[in-house]
Amino acid sequence: MAIKNQYAYSVAVVLHGDHALTKNKLTLGKIDATQNNGYNQISLPLQNRTAAFLNQVKTDVQIYRRGSNKVRYKQVNEHGQMAPNSVYALPLRVGRDALKPGQYTAKLAVKSKKQHWTFTKDFEITRDRANQLNKTAVIEHHTNWGLWISLGLLVILLLLIAWYIHRKQLKIKRLEERLKDKS
Repeated sequence: MAIKNQYAYSVAVVLHGDHALTKNKLTLGKIDATQNNGYNQISLPLQNRTAAFLNQVKTDVQIYRRGSNKVRYKQVNEHGQMAPNSVYALPLRVGRDALKPGQYTAKLAVKSKKQHWTFTKDFEITRDRANQLNKTAVIEHHTNWGLWISLGLLVILLLLIAWYIHRKQLKIKRLEERLKDKS
């Protein structure tokens, strides 16, 4: 009886040279709402379509409601890398907030050393998709203190009105008893 072993391995090689590199071709794919470890996020797929690394990648993402100038979500990442001929689904974390359905515009600026790209793309988060993700997400529910204070003041006001009416009723009864006693 003989033992026969076969081994296979791969070695990554990076070649350096003096010849000038062409500009990388970077594209932005379909933006979608996703979830990672129970936290909602907006995924922006960046595709490096050239056979060269992107080093020292800085991304600046801003998400707006379509037609608005107010930033809804914002995130800046630095010191990233992208492999050649790869897709990186850049996650924009929305934290513990629930995703709100609607139409949005994403503005993305990418910088790698001396190369710059800017993308502007419209996307939509449907009500069904937002509900599906929000059901399983870690969401921080904010206490509406204004509502609770208003309800407390309303209860106090109702108690004061009830006390005032009760007091008036007692005065009326006392006056009626005095009138009976005099007659």
